[in-house]
Amino acid sequence: MSERKRKKKRAKPQPLTTAPIKRPKHEGGKKKRRGDGKRKQNSMFANVVESQAVVAKYHVLMKKKEQLLADKSLDQEAKLLKLKSLEREIQKMGGIEKYQQASMFGASTDENAAFNASKWVTKELKDAQGLKKKLRVLDVGAIDDQYKNEKHWLNVTSIDINPQSKSVLKYDFFDFATGYVSKKDGVSYDVDGEYDAVILSLVVNFVGCPRRRGDMLGLCSHPMLLKKGGLLFLVLPSACTENSRYMNEQTLVNTMKHLNFDLVSSRTTRKLYFGKFQLQKPCPFWNLKNHPNFKPSDDDGSSLPEWKTDSMCYDFGERGFPRRTLRGGQKRNNFAIILRKRKE
Repeated sequence: MSERKRKKKRAKPQPLTTAPIKRPKHEGGKKKRRGDGKRKQNSMFANVVESQAVVAKYHVLMKKKEQLLADKSLDQEAKLLKLKSLEREIQKMGGIEKYQQASMFGASTDENAAFNASKWVTKELKDAQGLKKKLRVLDVGAIDDQYKNEKHWLNVTSIDINPQSKSVLKYDFFDFATGYVSKKDGVSYDVDGEYDAVILSLVVNFVGCPRRRGDMLGLCSHPMLLKKGGLLFLVLPSACTENSRYMNEQTLVNTMKHLNFDLVSSRTTRKLYFGKFQLQKPCPFWNLKNHPNFKPSDDDGSSLPEWKTDSMCYDFGERGFPRRTLRGGQKRNNFAIILRKRKE
């Protein structure tokens, strides 16, 4: 036997003196990667980055639509042609259905758990519950029922313009809120009255017009919608406060102050801004009587007039809260919230 073979034989490893560590086997014999389970449930998206791209694109298209509808420089025919072209683009990317699937996918994955605001809201509401039996909550833009496991202590009304769950009511927020506070338009008004909390998670930024965003927050101040001391949970992309030409957290706080909300707490992550506000003094900024076309007969019957959510139904005072430039630079976004000044 050669010297080389003898050396190889001597180098033969000795048996282990301790039992090898047995590692748990994953189902199917393969190591389970982060997020794989979620991909099986929703194979429309390969990963969070892909779903986020859909969300971002849909927001851009909806903003273009809002701007187009508000453009007074176009005649009706030209505006309709542009709207049809934009609508085709929206449908080509999958429409609101794909946008909502992307939103739910992002909320359900470990990689993007920050987008699921229900955990934060639930924790904050438990701290505020006190001795009350149940808290009444309005969850706007819910898509799916995020609070179905909390029914023993939360009475949640979930609404969305295109719900993905039977427990979510099909409503636009403006239609629901105006109908609720007026007890009209077939909106069911709860015998317990106003809500203890309103949740606007990634909803305000979805509205393309800065003035409509202000209208939405103004409706949340209505004494028939949110009670005195009630909470408003506001979640925005962090870029809305960190990289906007017109908005930072202090401006947001000042805007909310104009609507009688005080900031209770806030935090900003790499992707999101979380703001918890408390209503100090409810105020009906929205009122049909503010509109110049109002007639006493408009307040009769079971239905509101078609112009019920028109801008002239809102009164935010003589000055309102205008948009002001806070930051310069080409890479800034234009997110803003405007409270319209009173129409003379």
